[in-house]
Amino acid sequence: MTITVPDLVFTTDVLVIPTAGDGSNLYPEFPGYLANVVRPDVVDFSADVAPVAVLNGSPYEMGRQYGELLADKIAEFIPNWVSTFQAATGVTDGVMDQRWNAQAALMDPAIVEEINGIADGSGVDLTLLRRAHVVFMGESATIWGGAAMAAWRKQTENSATLHAVTVNGPTLTSRSWTVGSQTKYPQDYGCVVVYIPETGVPHAILTFTGLAVGRTGINLGGISFSETIDSGSTVLDLNRLNFAFAAREMLSKSLNLEEAIDFFSTPQYYPQRSHYFILADGRNHQRGAVLQVSPAGVQSLLYNRASLFSNITAPRNSGITLAAQNTANLNSYIGVINPLVQPITRNDAYTISISVPPADNSRNTLNAVYNMDGFMLEILFSYASGNSPARQIPAVSFDLQQLLP
Repeated sequence: MTITVPDLVFTTDVLVIPTAGDGSNLYPEFPGYLANVVRPDVVDFSADVAPVAVLNGSPYEMGRQYGELLADKIAEFIPNWVSTFQAATGVTDGVMDQRWNAQAALMDPAIVEEINGIADGSGVDLTLLRRAHVVFMGESATIWGGAAMAAWRKQTENSATLHAVTVNGPTLTSRSWTVGSQTKYPQDYGCVVVYIPETGVPHAILTFTGLAVGRTGINLGGISFSETIDSGSTVLDLNRLNFAFAAREMLSKSLNLEEAIDFFSTPQYYPQRSHYFILADGRNHQRGAVLQVSPAGVQSLLYNRASLFSNITAPRNSGITLAAQNTANLNSYIGVINPLVQPITRNDAYTISISVPPADNSRNTLNAVYNMDGFMLEILFSYASGNSPARQIPAVSFDLQQLLP
């Protein structure tokens, strides 16, 4: 039997976008917002504690939203941070501009575009904003101390992946300025920036308002990052990319631990100084690693270091790794962690982050714990405030997953 088949045209549904009077498409807009205000069901603390800015779109659009949302804080912080740094160090405008130009040629162009957007959105001069990132580079290349640990599977409660971070910086009262009748310090401008880009992996960084980089962050894939300098190395190569710009790019691209390790193992991302990069993967590989990288390349890669802890009786069945800036600090850090192992809870991880050491009462800028438990991506953190170290400030938290698509 012969079947006659008519000519057919196979199509998909056509989405008709409404048009404006000039004929342009009226695409729906997804503006950035302050989660403290718009999503108090998720972020239940005030923006005065730490604003949580959620950004959408292209790099430039996300930067513009960032600038608009935090314009007042950025306008307070950026000029004062740059001027007090220059007064303390004597670094000239010309030198700062040269350093920016050298870094801009190496970093992801998306970060350059974002910074352009921050300037336009906030009204802060673009050159000044670029210099602020040079200040960050200068401070992050200095030995302030700090440490981090990651634990996973049987080593943690509920087999969650935990990443505890201690960030120390310059002496808390070393630089200040006056706003109205109040004395302000850099640590008074801590924030969380959540990026939901058009392309790439959604991610968040903890930083100061107006900056596109930070010393720690996490992404939708459950990849968390922190660093500490290797104080035993004096190598400094300013022709390399600063680690924080590389870390931002890594968070936007990596979906598992090995991708993150491969990223930092690529020569173009070797840092200016020798760093320990502490990485955790709470969703795919569910483990962590410490990667030591210098301007010359990868120096070491360590995964499970449970054998360092006398209280862990079955190191092969549990996972924990850690890093500090030198051997003495590492041994002290092991002493802090050892009584809490098997299993480590979320609260234990925060206790570790605020312990002395590694936290320095005169320099402790930020402490954080990334708690990756099932579908949850909790960020638990505290910034220093005034002359009080972060370890003395009550912590706040939110589930990043609930702010993501």
